[in-house]
Amino acid sequence: MNRKLELLKRVSKELELSFETQDWGIINSSSDRVNEFVQYFEDNQILENSIKYELFELIIASFNDAILEGKMDKNLKSLFRDFLDKNSHNTTFKPIIDYWKSIENEEYPVGKLLEEINN
Repeated sequence: MNRKLELLKRVSKELELSFETQDWGIINSSSDRVNEFVQYFEDNQILENSIKYELFELIIASFNDAILEGKMDKNLKSLFRDFLDKNSHNTTFKPIIDYWKSIENEEYPVGKLLEEINN
């Protein structure tokens, strides 16, 4: 198993998520765990970019779930804004941000919020 997969497996275990090699962030997204995922991301800044990329996608997908489930209150929106302010400058995450913006529709409303915040 290559290093990225080993690390992803470790992160999956630590967060009690399914270990998947494709669409890990989307499969494991959870509106109820957004705060936990953001905290884990911030507490583990030493992780390799490939794993941070996966975590970033997990967080964006979880925020999308929160919007769809009507859980995006002002505190969660503030958390989202702060998270993006801290991390959107990292070019590693640009493809994720661009992807979610490009698929924005009623099933993926986080793209619109990304557009509003990330301009």
